[in-house]
Amino acid sequence: MQIDDLSPVEKGDAIVCGDDGEQLIANVLLAVMVSQLFSITAAKAHIDRAYALAQMLAQQSITYRPSRLVKFARLSFEVDSRIETFLVSVIDDSLIVPAFNSQNMNRNLLPQRGAIKLAHIEPQKMQ
Repeated sequence: MQIDDLSPVEKGDAIVCGDDGEQLIANVLLAVMVSQLFSITAAKAHIDRAYALAQMLAQQSITYRPSRLVKFARLSFEVDSRIETFLVSVIDDSLIVPAFNSQNMNRNLLPQRGAIKLAHIEPQKMQ
């Protein structure tokens, strides 16, 4: 798998690429990452969007089957001299990650967090 683009998601941005199921998964994964790196409050927009998508999909069918294989990547960051790894969505060959604005990052980080440095990106092969 080749990742052609990095698609940063600003706080509150809706993910518009991919189908509804891919958007649901991406929002759940973003909510986890943002809540651990920043705060629950910062993750709320992703949680709300994932919940709305889950309700919509539940109205359509009891089960959901994606139209194509869902892709993921493992994204590792160094934070406070520790490596933290998150699973992130890859939609239309774009890595879906939260936007990291260095100007605002220190203000929004959880109090115990230091600088965040990208350590490694590894596409995951799904069997």
